[in-house]
Amino acid sequence: MNRDRIPRYFRRGIFSGWILLGMALTGGLAAQTGPRLHIRQSSAATSAGPASASADTIRVLVLRVAFEVDDNVSTTGNGQFLTEEAEPLNCNGFLVDRPPHDANYFSDQLLAVGNYFRQVSGGLLDLERDSSLVYPPQDEPPIQVGPMASYRPVADHDSSDGLLVSLADTAIRAAFDDVDLGAYQLVVIFHAGLGQDFDYQTLDPTPLDIPSAYIDSAMMLAALGTGGIPLPDGTVYRVPIILAPESQNHIYYDIADDLFFGAEDYCDLQTGLTGTLALLIGYALGFPPLFDTVEGATGVGVFGLMDLGSNNGRGLIPAPPTAWTRVQQKWEQPVELSGPEALTARHLESGRIGRITLSRDEYLLVENRVNWIGSEPGVDLDSLLFRNLYEVNGVDRLPHYFDILVDSVGVDTADSGVITSVPNYDLGLPGSGLLIWHIDQTRYTSGLAGINNRPAARAVALLEADGAVDLGFPTTALFSNPDQGWRWDLWYRGNEGYFTANPDRLAGNQERWLSLDSETHPSSRLNSGAGSGIAMSRIGPAGDTLIFIVGEDAGGPVVDITRLPEGSRLLGFNGYSWVYELGDSLWLGDQRVAIIIDSIPPVIISEHDALSNPGAGFWGLTLMNPGYLAQRYLPNGTLEFSIEDTVLVATIGIVPWVHPQFDEGKLTIWVEHFPVPPPPDSSRIYYLPSPLSLIDPYPYWVSAGDIDGDGNEEQVKIDMQAPTTLAVKNNNSIALDGFPVEGDFRGVVLIANLSGDIRPELLVIESGDIAIYSPEGREQLRLGLRADPGELFLMHTADGRVGLANGDRIHWFEPEEPNPQWVTPQGRHSRKRVSLNDGQVRMPQPAVLDRDRVYNYPNPVTGGRTTIRFYTGSATRANIRIFTVEGLPVQEVTLTDLSTNDYNEWVWQVGDNPSGLYYAVVKVVGVQTESVLVKIAVVK
Repeated sequence: MNRDRIPRYFRRGIFSGWILLGMALTGGLAAQTGPRLHIRQSSAATSAGPASASADTIRVLVLRVAFEVDDNVSTTGNGQFLTEEAEPLNCNGFLVDRPPHDANYFSDQLLAVGNYFRQVSGGLLDLERDSSLVYPPQDEPPIQVGPMASYRPVADHDSSDGLLVSLADTAIRAAFDDVDLGAYQLVVIFHAGLGQDFDYQTLDPTPLDIPSAYIDSAMMLAALGTGGIPLPDGTVYRVPIILAPESQNHIYYDIADDLFFGAEDYCDLQTGLTGTLALLIGYALGFPPLFDTVEGATGVGVFGLMDLGSNNGRGLIPAPPTAWTRVQQKWEQPVELSGPEALTARHLESGRIGRITLSRDEYLLVENRVNWIGSEPGVDLDSLLFRNLYEVNGVDRLPHYFDILVDSVGVDTADSGVITSVPNYDLGLPGSGLLIWHIDQTRYTSGLAGINNRPAARAVALLEADGAVDLGFPTTALFSNPDQGWRWDLWYRGNEGYFTANPDRLAGNQERWLSLDSETHPSSRLNSGAGSGIAMSRIGPAGDTLIFIVGEDAGGPVVDITRLPEGSRLLGFNGYSWVYELGDSLWLGDQRVAIIIDSIPPVIISEHDALSNPGAGFWGLTLMNPGYLAQRYLPNGTLEFSIEDTVLVATIGIVPWVHPQFDEGKLTIWVEHFPVPPPPDSSRIYYLPSPLSLIDPYPYWVSAGDIDGDGNEEQVKIDMQAPTTLAVKNNNSIALDGFPVEGDFRGVVLIANLSGDIRPELLVIESGDIAIYSPEGREQLRLGLRADPGELFLMHTADGRVGLANGDRIHWFEPEEPNPQWVTPQGRHSRKRVSLNDGQVRMPQPAVLDRDRVYNYPNPVTGGRTTIRFYTGSATRANIRIFTVEGLPVQEVTLTDLSTNDYNEWVWQVGDNPSGLYYAVVKVVGVQTESVLVKIAVVK
C-alpha cells in the first residue's frame, strides 16, 4: 500500500475543547470539526468493486474478531470487545456508539450505513441487513486471533500490508465451516479496539492500533500470491474485504486523558463509526477517491464522501457522494439545463442533478444541497447550537453537539444506542446552496484512479463561489477552515464571499443575485481559458428549490449565441438557414425535412457559395450498404427528388466519400469503379473516377484565402504528421509577418472576417479549443469546442452576420465587412475546394516599395546566413548590394521575378566575410525607383 494515499488534513489532530468552542462561537464549522480519517488501501484498488456493485442489494457478511487478552500499553484496551456498559470519561451527554459492542450493536452499525447508502442512492443500493449475517451470533464469543500488535503494519511499508491480509485470512477461514461464504458479496471484519485512523496533536499513546483498511485483490495478491482468500476446500474467495474497529470513540478508554488532556468535557470530542464504514464501502463499490492520493491534500473537501466529507457530523452524518460520483454510479441521470431553472434539493424526492455542457470534454454538474433541519428555513445544526447557548459561571457555552443532533434533528436511534438514520445527510455540510462542479474528462486517468492528484488540474473540481481556490491549499485562517470547505463555497443569493471576490457585481444588484460567466471569479471558462459561451445568472436564495437562469455568455467579438435543441448537431448551411440532425431526423432551421436512414447523418452539400445565391437548394448524401442515397431539397426544405444508387463511392478511412461537390449545376461524386458507371437517372449527378491523388492529395491540412488584404491568396497549412505550427505563405512560399505560429494545431483552418478589421481572421483547432488568430498571427479569442474539428463551418447571412457552427451552438459575429474565404473544411459550402476570395485589394499597397517593411532576419547574424525581406507593390525588379562598413562592395544580386503586393526575400550567405557591421542597399525599380539602407551585424 502507498501510505501517502490519505488526505493531508487527516494528518492534523483534533482541536482541544477550548479551541473547538472558540470556532463555534465565531461561526465556524461546528459540524465538521474533529479528527480526520486515514484509510489504508492498495494504490491500485480504486476502480474495482464487488461483482454485484451494480445490483440493487448487497449481502454483507460481518465477522467479529477479538485478540488475545494482553496488557500492551501500545494498543487500545485489552484486545477484547467492550461488552459491558463502560463508564465514559467526562461526558454527561449523549454517548456515541456506546457499549456493549455485541452482535446486535454491529448489526445496527450495518443498518446505519445501509440507511445512508439507501438514501444517497435514491433507493438504488441496499446493504440488505435481513439477508446479511453477523458472525458469530449474539450468544457466542467472537473469533479469536493473536495479539493486536502482531497485526499492526509497519508505517510506510507496503509489504507490511500482508499483516492486515493475514488477519482477514484468519477470520474468514475461522468462519468457513459455519457460514456459506458464497452467499455474500462483501465482508466487513470488525475487530476489538480502536482504529489507528486519526492523528492528534498530542503524542499517540497507542501507536500499535490497527488501521482501518479496504483489502482488495491487489493487496491479497501481494500477500498471498492469489487475488483472494484460499479456503480449505481448495477454492479462492474473491470478495472485497473491509477491516474496521469496534468504535472510533476514544472516551471509553483511559487513553482519552492523554489525547484530550486539559479538556473539561469530552462529549464533543466523540467520533461515530458510520462515516468510516461509508468511506470504506465507497472504496469497495469502486468510488474513486477525490483527494490527492499522493500528497494527501483534499480535493473536494467536506462536500463529498470520498474525501473529508466522510467524517462530517463527527462521523455520524457522512456527506453524500458528489454529484459526479452519483452520476458515475448511474444513481442519477443529469438533465441538461437551459433558460430559467428551479433546481430541487438533493435530498428531496424530486431532487435532480443539472448538467451544463461547456465543450466536448468539459461540463458543469449543478446540485442543490440544503443542510436545514426540517422545514424551517435557515435553521441548521450550527444555528441550533447558537440558539441554545447557556451560561456557566458567567461564561457562554454551547450545548453538546450530539444532544442537539438527537433531540432536534429527528434521527433514529436503535436500542444499542447506534444512530441508525439521519433524515438528510446534507445536515453535516457547512451551508446550503448550489454546488457547481467543473468536470474535465481530459484529466481522467486509467480506472479513474488519482484523478484529483494535481491540485491545479483536478478532473472533478468545485467552483468555489467565494472566488478563492482554498480546497487542498494551506490556509492562514484562525477559526475556520476554508481549505476543507465552508459555507461561502456554495452558490446562493447574498453570499458575501462571492461579492468580496466580485465587487463589480454589486452595482445595480440590490437583491444581491449571484452570477457565473466568463468574467466572474470563478468563471465559466474552460480550463484552458477558452470561453464556454455559458452563463448562469440571477442565482437565488438557498432553499428546497433554488432558482437561476442558464443562458449565453458571448464575450469578446462574439455578439450572440444560438443554442439548438439538446442533442442537435449542425451539418451544413443552405445559404438561408442551417441544417442539423436531431435524433433520427434532418432539420432545416425549425422545420423537420427528413428521416435519417439507419441513423447515419448525411453529408450536406449546398448549391450556394457564401452570399452569391442564398436561394439555392442543398443536397443530403447518405451512406448506405451498398451505395448511397442522394436527395435534393429546395431552399424551404421541400424534398425535390431522391435517388438511391448502389454505386460505391470512394472511401478513405471511415469517411464514406471524398469531397463530393456541387459545381456547374451538378453534384459530382467520385467512385472506385472503372470504367466510370453511367450516372443515375438525373441530369444533376455525374461521376468521376477517384484516383489516389484526390483521396489524399496533401500530407497537410490546407486552406487558402487573402489573409493580408492584398487581393492575392495565401496558402494556410498545418502539417498532418507534426501539427505543431500554423504556417501562412504567399504564392512565392514566403511567410507572412507573424507566421509561422507554434501550437498544437489540428484540422483545416477556416478563414473569414469576424471582427472590425477588414482582413479575415484564421479559425483553427488548437489544444482542443477553437482558437481565432488575427492576420498578424496573434491569438484573439478562444472558444470551447463542442463538435468534431471536421464539423466546424461558417455561415454568412444576408444581414451581414457570420455564424460559427459548433456542434449544437452557433456563435455569431458582426464583422465590418463580410469577406468569406474558406468557410468549411472542404472550402465552400458546395464542398468545392476553391477559395471564396473576390480578389479585391483591401489594404493600401505601395506603388513600388514599402520602406517600413524592409529588414533582415536574423540580426545579428550568427549562423552564417540572413534573409533580406522587403515588401513591394508593382515593382519590376530589385537590386541588392552588400557593403562593408568602410563602403567596400561584398556582393550584388538582381531579382526580377518579384511578387506583386507582397513580400519578397533573398538569402545572403555570409561565407568567409569576417564579423562586423555591413550595409545592404535594397533598390526597387517600378514606376519609380526607391532605395532603403539596412544595417547587418555579423557575429562569428
